[in-house]
Amino acid sequence: MQWHKQVSRAKWSLVITTERGVKTLHLKEARTTFSAVIDSAQHGEPTIVTKHGRPAAMIVPIADGRKLYPDDRPSFAELLLSIPHELEIERDRSPSREIDL
Repeated sequence: MQWHKQVSRAKWSLVITTERGVKTLHLKEARTTFSAVIDSAQHGEPTIVTKHGRPAAMIVPIADGRKLYPDDRPSFAELLLSIPHELEIERDRSPSREIDL
């Protein structure tokens, strides 16, 4: 655990650093230091944000986020259209149950 003094406000804040070097901040603390959290992400340092003591979000560098959610990932429709052979799908038109009107 590390204590850091905020420059903008004269109070101390708690920053917990895990064994992998990932910072953890409470939501309230992340809000007040959001610009610094973004600066950290730009320098390759991820930050976990907790809400009510439980991890709620992680702010990561853009390169790490793109590994999880690449821009060039095809849509489901594109995947279906890329199947090399034609799909033969027949719909069963029989009612699944009897209807009383």
